[in-house]
Amino acid sequence: YSDWWWHLLHGNFGHQWSGATLNDNVVTTFPIGPTLYPAVRETLCILIGGAILAILISIPLGAIAGRRIGSVADKLISLGALIGVCTHPIVTGKLLTQWFGIGLHWLPIGGYCTFVKHAPPAGLGLPPDYQPCGGPVDWAQSLILPWFTFAFLFLALYTRMIRARV
Repeated sequence: YSDWWWHLLHGNFGHQWSGATLNDNVVTTFPIGPTLYPAVRETLCILIGGAILAILISIPLGAIAGRRIGSVADKLISLGALIGVCTHPIVTGKLLTQWFGIGLHWLPIGGYCTFVKHAPPAGLGLPPDYQPCGGPVDWAQSLILPWFTFAFLFLALYTRMIRARV
């Protein structure tokens, strides 16, 4: 177990059996790390952005609800927090995608754009006016729906904690 942790801390996530070959009674496998590294970057973008968004929204909502206990604002914020805790993130994500991506066409409904725009590789036969996805605006637009989906559950919990403290 300690050997596994040692390799994991050094970026060695092991080998995958998918696509393994058997030659002369020797199994050849491929490392998992190169497959995981891009996904780790994208996952960290979602986690950090969602956490920041949850904190930025929950502090004012919790302070308003805590200052005015029993008011209409407190009851509406508490109802929103209850709905947020009770709604599964998959449902939240599907609803946000349906409303803002498919229904209103305000946001992209899938994919990930990098923060830095890269030119497409030559020889792909792309039209001359093709613009690849990338840059800070495209990056933020591609992550708005995942950020809100991730933040919604924690927004409810943080709002309730801040309300109780205020």
